[in-house]
Amino acid sequence: MEDNSEQLHSQFMDELANDQSLAMSRIDPQRDSGDGVEDVGTPPVSGGSAAVHAFQMVKVAADTLCVRKGTVNTEIPTIGIVALDVDHTENELSIPGTGTREYWLKITRVEGGAVTAVTIEESEPDNVSATQAEILLGSVETDSGDIVTFISNLSGSQALASCGANHFFGVV
Repeated sequence: MEDNSEQLHSQFMDELANDQSLAMSRIDPQRDSGDGVEDVGTPPVSGGSAAVHAFQMVKVAADTLCVRKGTVNTEIPTIGIVALDVDHTENELSIPGTGTREYWLKITRVEGGAVTAVTIEESEPDNVSATQAEILLGSVETDSGDIVTFISNLSGSQALASCGANHFFGVV
């Protein structure tokens, strides 16, 4: 059998170069300088995946952690009494000076029915029941008020289904 690996490699490289030149021809000159680097500013650091999604935690400064708006069923969570805003920089989470903090979604629902309230809590809620559910939003580790690391646990808005005190979540 003949060794044609060099020919296959050359053919692959030609196809790759052709694909890249086609991709470069589709660049919007208003958004990209052609070097592959966006000119519209540096995006904030996000926990979880690189794609933007509901309930994603976002580090907007060394000492500021925010969360993107999402829903549980159709209910928009609150931080305190303020509903999450479309502008994630308005949804600032309280961080510890030094240490680790978890953020939980606490869900209140009528027994056997609809979600009536969702709040973001800074510690695990302690009363899961037929009318109370919880799911971990994420966590942060800080040192002297600066964010060392953080983790987003959810990858989108959530659908909640319950059977008594057993609760099941799924990404919408």
